[in-house]
Amino acid sequence: MNALYVDHNLYFHLNRKDKYTVCQIFNPGNFFDEVVIIDQSGYGKSRLSDNIMIYSITDTKKILFKPINLWRKKNFIKKIAKEHNIDLLIQLFGSPFDTSLPLVMASRETSIPCIITTQNEYLELFRDEHPLLFKTGIIQSLYNYILKGAKGIRLVSKHLIGEIPEHLRYKCEYIPRKENLSFLRKIRGKNKNEKNKNKKSDRDMDPEPDRELVYLTVSKLKKQKNLKNAVIAFGRSLKKNNNMRFIIVGSGNLKDELIDLIKKMQLTSKVEIIDGIKREDLLQLYANSDVFLFPSRYEGRPRALFEAIFYKLPIICLDIPSTEGMVNDGVNGIRVETGSIEGIEKAINDMGNARLRKKLSKGNSFYDVEEFSIDNVNKKEIEFYSGIINKTKNL
Repeated sequence: MNALYVDHNLYFHLNRKDKYTVCQIFNPGNFFDEVVIIDQSGYGKSRLSDNIMIYSITDTKKILFKPINLWRKKNFIKKIAKEHNIDLLIQLFGSPFDTSLPLVMASRETSIPCIITTQNEYLELFRDEHPLLFKTGIIQSLYNYILKGAKGIRLVSKHLIGEIPEHLRYKCEYIPRKENLSFLRKIRGKNKNEKNKNKKSDRDMDPEPDRELVYLTVSKLKKQKNLKNAVIAFGRSLKKNNNMRFIIVGSGNLKDELIDLIKKMQLTSKVEIIDGIKREDLLQLYANSDVFLFPSRYEGRPRALFEAIFYKLPIICLDIPSTEGMVNDGVNGIRVETGSIEGIEKAINDMGNARLRKKLSKGNSFYDVEEFSIDNVNKKEIEFYSGIINKTKNL
């Protein structure tokens, strides 16, 4: 059996994950004989592995507002599907409108079944970012078209079932994103060994010396991530405790606005944006940080939040559905009312207490990370994919 993926940003995956994990994402347990990825980030390489081929396509940005690009991409998917005898079309990443929509259109015209992934509260996001377009009803109509056209709907977080109309929920399957726990443990083990050489780690010392606390955010620099409010709240908190630093790791169209805000608030010595970082260096940052700040307003199952929990960082997050079950208030983090800059500011100030941070760090032990292991998620994916293919063949 052969599969074709339309992926939003392969380059991003390869920078955030080790290559083995990326290969397992697109071909779980080598279930498929051949995998073809239509990549929209311009990665450019012809092969990811012996049985994973890549086609780059780079002229489809803002596809919702350029119908001609939507039509071209749909035809490109059909062409590649025919050339490689594709049995299943899959969308894992990207928005429903620049990724899922052309996939569903191609599926309808070729009768090849397709699976789409819901990884965010898309309607809420569009209502917030494109209110005028949302009011026309176009967004809702396109989204319903996608859901109806898909043979299967993958949910990366259980709470996203609420976004699916009741009569279509029979198509849904909860399958979280997979994590290479062996790789994470290996890096975490290296970090522990390095710390042991230096006696006791800064994070574990109690009472603490007069040192700078590090608050970390790992996120795309987009409006939905609420990073401006996080910077404002952090800047205000410095008035009570100037011995703190805020590191933001990520890239996106909000970067220039964030830099301007940081300069305007005179925080250049306290707030740093890192755009582009090696995987090992990112995990080292988790190990050396004191608090994970997660101000996002819309998410699926946030990978960065999972990594913070794995590294036992106390967490500050908004009280949104996607963080429920991952961050419990007073157990492993502080949940803040959505939209409250004052709430984020207070949480940052509260995290200055070493005993509270230690308590919340220990609270991360309740979270079952094995649910997201490559082997466990692979089993769910293979069952889901083979079920969709078999149902289609029997029709």
